[in-house]
Amino acid sequence: MNKFFKMLKYFNIILAVGGVAFICACSGESAEKKADVKEKITSMSGYSCDAEINVKSNKGENSYSARISWEKSGKYKIETESPEILKGNVILFDGKGLWQYNPNIESKISLSKTGGDFDGKSKIFISEFMKSYLSGSDSSEEEVLFDGKKYDVLLANVGGGKYFAYQKLWIDVDEGVPFRLQTFDDKNNTVFSADFSDFKFDADFSEDEFLIPGLNAD
Repeated sequence: MNKFFKMLKYFNIILAVGGVAFICACSGESAEKKADVKEKITSMSGYSCDAEINVKSNKGENSYSARISWEKSGKYKIETESPEILKGNVILFDGKGLWQYNPNIESKISLSKTGGDFDGKSKIFISEFMKSYLSGSDSSEEEVLFDGKKYDVLLANVGGGKYFAYQKLWIDVDEGVPFRLQTFDDKNNTVFSADFSDFKFDADFSEDEFLIPGLNAD
């Protein structure tokens, strides 16, 4: 009987050691995945994705669907897909000027002839978030389980006043892509969020991706 208990004891020790080794291996793999995604974000030549956007203000709450294209050169395009009344509306920076286009009334507006910045750029582009995250001394990171999935959540204080205090970028650890970008005010209320899908790193854009016929003419 003593022999049996001694064998059982050794067996439990072996299981425990094996379990610790397995956990460590998984933790190492998870850390490697996280580091890989962050490296992809900081070194990518561009990206494209769909986004479900929610904006809150003292005037209420609005939701939009949009297609986002971003290039490391600085070019970007945000094309609204819904609601229907705004479908096809575009905010576009072609490297020279900032444009707004409404196909429903064939209206094009040059917001800047010499360059410029979309007001919501820092809230919607993950490239802008990463600048704050990498340069911030108080940036942080935590692992979160949400709807049965594992996410790496990066936090960066962006110092944009009471309505733009800090942001969180959620990274889907298993898929290895950005999942959600949130902006919070100084009272920890979410004022802007974008949930991403069909995310593509280093997207292969066509030559006319950042051009709309007639839009970029002087």
